[in-house]
Amino acid sequence: MIACLAPPAYSGAGTQALALAVGLQSQGVKSELLTYNRVRARRVEVIEGVTVRRCGGERLVRRLPYALRDWSRLLIFTIWSGARLSVGHYDVYHVHGNYLYALPAAILSRLRKVPLIVKVTLLGDDDAETHARRGRGPVSLGWLFNFSSRNASTLIATNEEVARRHQVHFPDVPVAEFSNGVDVARFAFSSAARASGRRALRIDDDTFVALFVGYLQARKGVTELLEGWLQFVESRPAGAPKVALLLAGPDQDFSPEFSSRAADLASSARAKQAGVRVLGHVPPERMPQTYASADVFVLPTSGEGMPNSLLEALAAGLPALATSVPGVVDVLADEPDSVLVARASASEIAQALSRFASRLDASTNGARPSRLPARYSLAHTAERYRALYEALAHS
Repeated sequence: MIACLAPPAYSGAGTQALALAVGLQSQGVKSELLTYNRVRARRVEVIEGVTVRRCGGERLVRRLPYALRDWSRLLIFTIWSGARLSVGHYDVYHVHGNYLYALPAAILSRLRKVPLIVKVTLLGDDDAETHARRGRGPVSLGWLFNFSSRNASTLIATNEEVARRHQVHFPDVPVAEFSNGVDVARFAFSSAARASGRRALRIDDDTFVALFVGYLQARKGVTELLEGWLQFVESRPAGAPKVALLLAGPDQDFSPEFSSRAADLASSARAKQAGVRVLGHVPPERMPQTYASADVFVLPTSGEGMPNSLLEALAAGLPALATSVPGVVDVLADEPDSVLVARASASEIAQALSRFASRLDASTNGARPSRLPARYSLAHTAERYRALYEALAHS
């Protein structure tokens, strides 16, 4: 498997890649994960039976001007991953992300007759239609960005719109709709986890808690969420129960889409007074406790593939407030207690939060069953991939 980022680096696609590799391992499929080393972790590490190999060169890259870092990192990783694939003995190449770092796998797939699986991770970023529009002035670069998906043995789409776009541009390349998977047992709610989580965060039992998980970036709608939260809090009557908004995820300029406006608003005195808590990056082992501490999950995103955080929140029994975009709608269409808003506007978010807060049973500290349909379990997803691997390897 190949992914741009993987734990301990914060990445939805990389987290899913590692989780899938672990799930496949339990079904007898040996996997390796090749990735960048953005957080300077160990170059080779075995995580739950999966070998994670991380590319070097990060110290050199960080000495370069900021504008050159991403392209330099890409070049180093492309050469390194190509070398690893050349010397390794793999039955299937599986790339998480239809980006330029997939080129070595695509080229070697053709030369060595090894099946190639390419997973599109973000609608509006690495899908076929978006890539087809890429270019520099009059020069089209769509053919280069789409080289991997055009030559894939199978393309993986996490939602219907990604599948549709791929089929329009490359009707001869098979596409399979596979959802992301979550270890439901790991995120299962318990009253003990809720109590310890709130105690660690110094949140009272009767406080209404909303939780956002992800980067502080414009695409995630964090600014609109914060503005909506402030409207919600400032319209509450005097004496109403306390409220808190938890923002879990990197709050520094690590992503190209980082929103300094959202970060500034989140750390403002007004936001702090309204109960906004910036948690920063929460280690994976503490995330189940963090979900257990909340009463509602919020994700006012403008574009996704299929967000892991939403699946994890549902597995923890949380209802969700989210925008009606592909990948989110696919998951929440049959979830009766969740709320979909048409767009990430502050007023719509504030109104929806008010509805959630008014129906909250603050005494809920017993069972909170999973809301996640079985088809999104990690075991189910791993089984589907195992069957696909075997079919491609023997075709």
